[in-house]
Amino acid sequence: MGMNFNAAAHGRAVVADAEKALALVRWVAIRGGFFLITDIGMAPCPRVQICSKRSKRLIEEIKQQFAAEIMGRSYGSQGEQQHWQAAINGGLILWVEYSGDGNDRVE
Repeated sequence: MGMNFNAAAHGRAVVADAEKALALVRWVAIRGGFFLITDIGMAPCPRVQICSKRSKRLIEEIKQQFAAEIMGRSYGSQGEQQHWQAAINGGLILWVEYSGDGNDRVE
């Protein structure tokens, strides 16, 4: 028996998302950013999380050129964490910024 239509369609969507995620990872790397993880197949579009400590210049560029927005805040022993995202090239770039003690931490 072959794959049913839904499984085949899902497979094509995952491959398309993987190609978009790879393009986002390249976009991040070319601009000197450091990516941590990608997420494809489960969300409406691919997502790439970047390291805020190693991608400071890229984050400033994203904030200036794209509609970056805070998606949420959390609080813990490291102080406030702001969860950011920006829509770029058909996907989302995500990062976390820390405040509280003045030190930026690696996610």
